[in-house]
Amino acid sequence: MKTKFIIFGITGDLSKRKLLPALGVVSKNLKTDDLSVLGISRRNIDHNDIAPYLGKNCSLSKKLEMKTMDLDDLNSFIDLKKQLDKEQNDQIIIYLAVPPLALTGIINNLGKSKLNSKKIKLLLEKPFGIDLASSIKTNKFIQKYYSDDQVYRIDHYMAKEMVQNFVTIRWKNQFISRLWDNRSIESINIIASEAIDIEGRALFYEQTGSLRDVVQGHLMQLAAMTLMDIDDNFDWKYLPAARLVALKHLNLTKISEQFRSQYNGYKNEVKNLNSTVDTFTSISLKSNLKKWHNVKIRLTTGKALKEKYTKIIVKIRGDDPKNCNYIIFRIQPDEGLDINLFIKKPGYERTLDQTRMTFSYPNNQILPDAYEQIIVDAINGKKSLFTTTKEVERCWKILQPIQKKWAKASSIATYDKGSDTVDVLKKCSRIHI
Repeated sequence: MKTKFIIFGITGDLSKRKLLPALGVVSKNLKTDDLSVLGISRRNIDHNDIAPYLGKNCSLSKKLEMKTMDLDDLNSFIDLKKQLDKEQNDQIIIYLAVPPLALTGIINNLGKSKLNSKKIKLLLEKPFGIDLASSIKTNKFIQKYYSDDQVYRIDHYMAKEMVQNFVTIRWKNQFISRLWDNRSIESINIIASEAIDIEGRALFYEQTGSLRDVVQGHLMQLAAMTLMDIDDNFDWKYLPAARLVALKHLNLTKISEQFRSQYNGYKNEVKNLNSTVDTFTSISLKSNLKKWHNVKIRLTTGKALKEKYTKIIVKIRGDDPKNCNYIIFRIQPDEGLDINLFIKKPGYERTLDQTRMTFSYPNNQILPDAYEQIIVDAINGKKSLFTTTKEVERCWKILQPIQKKWAKASSIATYDKGSDTVDVLKKCSRIHI
């Protein structure tokens, strides 16, 4: 199938770091000549400034074109359509790596210029809106020109190899699937700890914060995949529907159990001494499904912390809180699975020790990047790893109470760069997780 990728925001950080390298790998692995790229920029960009991001000696660089456009000018989009009409593309995938507030203007011009035929797909980067009201408004605007079948909302965590394996492990291993309810599980903690700070992205982060950047998308989706039902007849195409059911039954616990903080030095970095934007967020959730009654669920993320990792930590119920078993899914880095066990130490004394059963990918195993999976699935029209309109709106609805509460706050707790994730939570909440 002859596919053209049109990238709005091709000079942006996300395009250079993730999308372009992934396109280069996919074109090589699929061994296809049916893929081409058109980069859109507001300013003149030389082909040779972009091509290296596709990878060394990438054949796709020969099919990379650049086009300068005024994104506020409808005539620029009409000109783009005329250019595309001269080509024989089976499908056109339009990738929009633009801020939420710029999205509707571009989509409006795409729609008005008739760049919305059935062979066109939209790939949209998160965040999808900035709150429930803006998300609903944006989605209605998109639906004015594009059907749901044409819209692919990217949450790249869903396409990570270990997240897909997380579903498989739950599905195909009875000793785990039979544990998967409140009779066996005491708590679920999903943590995305980042060692990097905002890395100069002051404008983006002042508009976003960790709640919108990571919790609303990545962590809420991981929570949905943790809590959703998976039966023996599970099919990947039903994954979005299963996630949505789980989300519909999720709500925040009381406001006093929701926490946020900001690393020291952030205000100077963004040149806003009055900023109350969160760089650390930890929220507590509950499911009203009977099978998850009394299971503690907490989602935590932060920047400028001690380590980089994303984990799903499942605590198994036990009579002795000091001797609990855990199942830990390592999403990144060092992808894999840990199950901690108590054993008897070798020797004459009957003393106990802890060990762990571990699954890790072989050292020589190169895992596909999430954006490679996104590209392949978009080309093939597979939507199971993309977020639906209803999922997006449900996530915003769940978070709406703390968004409103925190928007009125005039101050925010702080933590030092390099702090441990749990220590930050203890400091701002006085509780253990």
